Amino acid sequence: MKNMTRVTMRSALFLIAALSLPACDLLTVDNPNNIVEESLANVQAAAAIVNGAEATLARGHGSILPTYATLADELFWIGSRDAWFSLDQGFMKDPANEFVDGAYPGVNEGRWMADLAVSSMEGFVGDAPSNAALKAELGRANLLAGVSYMFIGTMFEDFVFSNKKEAGMPVGAANMASVLQSAVGYLNDAMANSTGDELLKATAVRARAKWEAAAWPKQNNPTPSSPLVSDAGADADALAAIAAAGGVTADWRYQFTYAASQVSSGIANWVNDRSEMQFGERFVTNGKPAAINDITGVALKDPVSGGDAPYVQRFIIDEFSTGTNYSSLTIVSTRRMHLQLAESELSKGNPSGFATHINHVRAMDGLPPYTGGSDMAQLQHERQANLILEASRLGDLYRFGIQSDNWLSNSEAVSQPGSFLPITNIEILSNPNIG
Repeated sequence: MKNMTRVTMRSALFLIAALSLPACDLLTVDNPNNIVEESLANVQAAAAIVNGAEATLARGHGSILPTYATLADELFWIGSRDAWFSLDQGFMKDPANEFVDGAYPGVNEGRWMADLAVSSMEGFVGDAPSNAALKAELGRANLLAGVSYMFIGTMFEDFVFSNKKEAGMPVGAANMASVLQSAVGYLNDAMANSTGDELLKATAVRARAKWEAAAWPKQNNPTPSSPLVSDAGADADALAAIAAAGGVTADWRYQFTYAASQVSSGIANWVNDRSEMQFGERFVTNGKPAAINDITGVALKDPVSGGDAPYVQRFIIDEFSTGTNYSSLTIVSTRRMHLQLAESELSKGNPSGFATHINHVRAMDGLPPYTGGSDMAQLQHERQANLILEASRLGDLYRFGIQSDNWLSNSEAVSQPGSFLPITNIEILSNPNIG
């Protein structure tokens, strides 16, 4: 009782003292962890701004990728959440799907931060045009913006680019190819301000962005009898990236990496930790019951050797499945560069050139060379085996006329081939420009 009395008296004295002070906000304190937006105008924050954009972009990408991969056949639903089941069945038009809706803000945050990084670096370089370090950060910022716009143009059917409280207008499904052209524009600027490994990244990503722009009509309005993509600019960039990476057998990848002290990967969490989805049975064999997240082997077989597809073993089993919540995700690779070039040669009626690039990829895994005979089937196999979780598979299913085993006949994936992720409820309900 004595101790409680002392506490009560002490509290009362504190209150009296506080009331006798000049008018002030007792909750106003200086928190060194709080950074106001004006601080971003400080040139000393240049690297931190770009690093922040990269982390935000990587987090957003890791959050949206499982929805895309589950719509395709890379992942399938084994858990308890029905919204994943709907995606697995090929339904993607519902703007209220909780996982697409939940991931949408992260994608836009990453995009906005990349744009902020670009505008900030442009201002810094404008004030110090001879500063090589600032120009390098400008190049890196443009690279990240290019990656962001490329993935948005690849995965979404429509999108809105807002600026904080300024509501943007929907791009429109018919105009989404323009987002991919914007990606190319950012990557042009990235290459102009980059050297070394950063220049290699920008060159390879631009090769993919140009290819995606050329592929867009074939993915969004698919005609399976005419699926092949070829673009001279993408070919030139792919050849340049291969040379810069170390030559035709260099097995190079540009990836988003995740770490416990930095950013976790949403797709790795859903697959490796929560076991809500599992890798598809066209890729790996799974233990039973299906709700247990255990992979027992490689299901995808190499059509030449008859053995397991090596990159499926490497990426899914040896790398991704051991990464818990921090598995890396590939943005672009020399494998992709060769596959783009192979497809371009095939579209030009050059089976020898096609086989050359296909065999450069196969040499990376020590596989026997492909000698011809089933070029279209070989292209489809190599893309399936080597571009896992790179936001390519759904577009490939559409343009090659392939269906996931889990799609229902009344799903948009079947009844409206060429459908991709929508603008979601969180944007619709807050944006007056959307009906």
